[in-house]
Amino acid sequence: MKVRHIALAAILAGASLTAHAGPNWNYVEGGYVRANPDDLDSIDGFGIRGSVAFADNWHVFGRHDNLSDSFDVSRTSLGVGYNVGISDRTDFVARVAYERVDVEVLGIDTDGNGYSVLVGLRGNVTDAFTVGAGVEYTDIEDGDDTVLKLDAQYAINETFAVAFEAEAGDDGQQYFIGPRITF
Repeated sequence: MKVRHIALAAILAGASLTAHAGPNWNYVEGGYVRANPDDLDSIDGFGIRGSVAFADNWHVFGRHDNLSDSFDVSRTSLGVGYNVGISDRTDFVARVAYERVDVEVLGIDTDGNGYSVLVGLRGNVTDAFTVGAGVEYTDIEDGDDTVLKLDAQYAINETFAVAFEAEAGDDGQQYFIGPRITF
């Protein structure tokens, strides 16, 4: 009798470890981006972001933002992330990425390469509402910045959601809003 109880307890414990209902790391989203760099006018444009899980707790991700006004800014990121459930609905996430920024002002192009590192949390508040927060350090050529990032997604159904992201650091703020497709 005791053996059956121990076996049942072990099966249930294993099932609870695999029943993680945390955030989905498979998505693509696109939308409106607005940046408010310090000491410069606001600039608007579009952005596209995506992530694909490729193994337990691992995902690749990328983003491209293209902003234009009296000057043009293009930012591209490509990296790998590690996510692990710290509760049944919340993940700890760590990411590292290659960063490229191109800036054109008055016909003069400047570009830079570097990296970023992010640590944060992302969790499902409800089945339809996911939020995240993290701190990201970016180092590109001779400049660096640390930003606080906040994001939220509201799922309309299992596939479609509305995504929002805000980040603020020493160099200014940036906002993103747009549709998300989860797969």
